Amino acid sequence: FARCSCWGDPHCTLSFFGDSFDFMGLGLFRLAINLDFSFEVQAFQCRLGASKTAVIAGVAVKVNGRRVSMVGDKIAVDGVAVNDTSRPAGLDIVGSPVAEMSLSSEDECAHFYTMRNSLSVSPGSMHNLNIEVASANASLEGVCGSISSRKPVQLSEALFTSPELAELYNMCPESPKVDRRLHGLGRQMSTWVPWSSPNEACDLANIWYVTAAEKCKALETTATFYEACIYDYCGSGGDEAFVQNALASREREVARARVYSPASPVVGKGPPAENDSALAPACQGLFMMVIICRIVAGVNSHQ
Repeated sequence: FARCSCWGDPHCTLSFFGDSFDFMGLGLFRLAINLDFSFEVQAFQCRLGASKTAVIAGVAVKVNGRRVSMVGDKIAVDGVAVNDTSRPAGLDIVGSPVAEMSLSSEDECAHFYTMRNSLSVSPGSMHNLNIEVASANASLEGVCGSISSRKPVQLSEALFTSPELAELYNMCPESPKVDRRLHGLGRQMSTWVPWSSPNEACDLANIWYVTAAEKCKALETTATFYEACIYDYCGSGGDEAFVQNALASREREVARARVYSPASPVVGKGPPAENDSALAPACQGLFMMVIICRIVAGVNSHQ
C-alpha cells in the first residue's frame, strides 16, 4: 500500500512519494485520490487560534460511490446526517461526540481513518489522518501525491455540500472560500505565512526551545516526529495535549504499517512493490481491468 499520514499542525510524516513535510495552507485541498477516481480525500484547513499554524478542521471522503463528510462532530453521508446506528456498511464511528471515523472501500483497496481532537481555540477541533491506497492504484495528484499538487480545490470538485462549506467558513473566517472559477482565477491570494520552523514557533510564542524539546523527549529518536512535536507544542502556546497527540500519531502510524504493508514510494508509477500486502494482487487486478477498458474505449472512439 501507498500510505499518507497527516496530523497536528498538519505534519505529513508519510506520503505516497516518500517525503515527509508540513503543509499549512488555508482552505480546501485534495489530499489523496486514486487512479480510477473511485476514492478521494479532501481536507479543509484553518488557522489554529491566533497562531501562525494551521489544522485540518473538516474532512470529506468519496468511497463506494458515496460522499462521507465530517464537520465538527457531525458525520454525513451524501449530505444526510448519520450516527453509529444509522451508518452504512464500511463506515465505523467511535465516540459520542465523535472522536474517530474510519472508512474502507468495498474491494479493500483504499482505507481512511481520522482521529478528531477537541481544541480550546478555533476551529474547535482538528483531525489526524491516515490514508492507505493499493500502490498499483495510487495517484500522484493531491497533497499526499506530490509537491506540485497542492492547489486549492474548485467548487465544482468539492466533496463538501454548500451548507457544510458555509459552516467551515464560519469556523475559519481566515480560510479562503472555495472558488467557482476554473484554475482559481479571481481568487484573492492569501497573505498567510505560517511559522517556518520549530525554532521560529518557539521564539514567537516566547517558549524556550529546550523546554519544548524536553516535553517531546520521548520522540527524539524519530526526527520527523520530534521536530513536529516541538513545533506543535510551541505553536499551540505550550499545550501538552499536542505532545500527546504527536506520541499517539507515531504509535498509530507504526500500528497501521503492520496491517497495510508499506510499498516503495510511488515515483513515475513504476511496477507495484513486491512487499505489498496479500490484498494488493486483487487490487492490482481491478486496476488493470480499468486501464484495459480505458484503452479499448479510446481505440473505439477513434474508429
